Amino acid sequence: MNDAHSLRPSDIDLHQAVREAVAAALVAWSGRSADELGLGAHPELLAPGRPPRPEMGDLGISCFGLAKPLRRAPAEIAGELVGPVETEFARRAAAGTLPGLERAAAIGPYLNLSFRAGELAEWVTSRVACGSPPYGAPLPPTGRRILVEYSAPNTNKPLHLGHVRNNILGSSLCAILAAAGEEVIPVNLVNDRGVHIAKSMVAYRIWGQGATPESAGRKGDHFVGDFYVRFGRELKAQADALARERGLDPESLDEETRRAIEERTALMAETRRCLLSWEEGDAETIALWRRMNDWVYAGFDETYARLGCAFRKWYFESETYRLGKALVEEGLAGGLFRRDPDGSIWAPFEEGDRDGLKDKLLLRSDGTSVYITQDLGTTALKFDDFAMDRAIFVVASEQAHHFRLLFRLLERLGFPWARRCHHLAYGLVELPHGMGKLKSREGRAVDADDLLDELAALARRKAVDGGFATSAGVDLDALADAIGQGALKMYLLQVGAEKNIVFDPDATIEFEGDTGPAVQYSHARICSILRKALAEGRVALDELQTFPPPEPFAGLGTGSPVSASAGGPPPARAAAASASGGTDGAAGPAEAIRSAAGLRPGRAEARLLSDPHEKALCLELARFPGVTAAAAAQLNPAPLATYLLDLTKGYARFYHHCPVLRAESEERLRARLHLCLAVAATLRRGLGLLGIEAPDAM
Repeated sequence: MNDAHSLRPSDIDLHQAVREAVAAALVAWSGRSADELGLGAHPELLAPGRPPRPEMGDLGISCFGLAKPLRRAPAEIAGELVGPVETEFARRAAAGTLPGLERAAAIGPYLNLSFRAGELAEWVTSRVACGSPPYGAPLPPTGRRILVEYSAPNTNKPLHLGHVRNNILGSSLCAILAAAGEEVIPVNLVNDRGVHIAKSMVAYRIWGQGATPESAGRKGDHFVGDFYVRFGRELKAQADALARERGLDPESLDEETRRAIEERTALMAETRRCLLSWEEGDAETIALWRRMNDWVYAGFDETYARLGCAFRKWYFESETYRLGKALVEEGLAGGLFRRDPDGSIWAPFEEGDRDGLKDKLLLRSDGTSVYITQDLGTTALKFDDFAMDRAIFVVASEQAHHFRLLFRLLERLGFPWARRCHHLAYGLVELPHGMGKLKSREGRAVDADDLLDELAALARRKAVDGGFATSAGVDLDALADAIGQGALKMYLLQVGAEKNIVFDPDATIEFEGDTGPAVQYSHARICSILRKALAEGRVALDELQTFPPPEPFAGLGTGSPVSASAGGPPPARAAAASASGGTDGAAGPAEAIRSAAGLRPGRAEARLLSDPHEKALCLELARFPGVTAAAAAQLNPAPLATYLLDLTKGYARFYHHCPVLRAESEERLRARLHLCLAVAATLRRGLGLLGIEAPDAM
């Protein structure tokens, strides 16, 4: 077949190839052009779906959408199309662009198609084995550049579970878009200035006593976060004391009253002085601020590396927060904004605005900026830096109003790219048992590092106790971390980003059902089958067709200004690579097993795969390109996560009914092993796009 990189999308995507073939048959039969039939504006009209029962066919085309342009009944159209479709499919099968059609049949308003099982298996597995995009290589470049901003931490505390959802969603989205042929620019915006940062600094000045993360034996971000928590605890004590002095019950204060009392405490007075000193450039204050931020960056770097996050650039609010002022002044001079008598500058919005926006303060009366002003300048800077075609902001749904306002203001300021900005909102992560939203001021946040450690420990216990992993030849610590992260990432990504999630750690780590470990276990099981086949001499190492999974961001690293890890792969990736204990390099058996996607041409007869379960698995494999494209188009990893769960279940059914190493003949064994390796490669590629490791041994 052709080189993998020269194939057109329809040469790889079975559903797209079917749609194009049916469209060609329809045009030839009807005498109408594709535009007259509405296919250009609505290509989904001929999108194939799965019939409700396998005996009805492999794929079905609805003819309802053709009734209006053809002025004929859908059932009549379906019946008339059978002959032209059979002719067109036979022509394309002879050219190798489609598997052979066993039959086409009209069932009511649907045109149902059934492929010859062996030809379907050969068509799909050959494409997987050679690494055709997106099974292996990315799709051809689109020429578009997309910036994805995600993570956006504060430098007063470590990353917590809410950040984890952001990081997992953002990094997966970057990988999926890169697989779809986009040039992706992952960036991080760090909130490293403001009152909350000053609180940690004040706490360290009062209670730090010159300690460092090293002397305290704490990771840098946790070390600084401890002082932020200490500040919150001491602030509450001071505010409670003030409330009692005024005859108020501290436990019954409303939020507004409590904040007003907190502002009158000695701690908040010291915080305001600290912030003012920072803004005035006081050398001692700046030195402390830099030192504490560096501690936090070193901690972030470790967590990002462990999660597999990569960034091309970090933006810092301390460097960008003044940029929006000039834009506001320009807008004021151009009549876009108004200045009130007190000197403040506002963006006016009319009553009944389409987004429900109301007049917005942009500069205070003292000339200081507000958060939206800062974002105006930072967004303009990003477009100046990268001239991207689209900017995606991965930020919690609580900020939806902020981003509606930001994008409207950028439009008003005349930036032509403003409409190419998109807020990818994600819902809250809540704790079970009524614990509510995560909070870090009181020290009740689920820290990301602690969470990953706990998941790894839980994964290790469940894997060993359940017989899913043994210590023989396996790095259990590395495997446990890979399983724990796989459980967490699949749990968070298999639902739409906009939905709130109740996170229950114990529910994420199961080796059966709709879980990450179940998918990982299927991959490891296939690798185990291959190891046995090699050990028994049923296949030889040089018969394997292998390709390494793409790593589009491998050269970026975490991008941290203070790197805590001296190069090398992130811990999770290094862990998966060593799970089977193999260190023999690209040419060795361990690496070959980890990257095998099938047997070389002529070494397996895929046409022997005629069992209904084999055919069903091939049909599932054929869905991968379309699912990947849909995930990229929707900016949503959930379709891909759901697909991997479906593929895992399809493989389990195949494995139950179709023995591999105990097949009735050596030819059938090789064919089934070839199919198994195609499944492994697809699982490996899909898991990689979700940031999940695919262990080769469990």
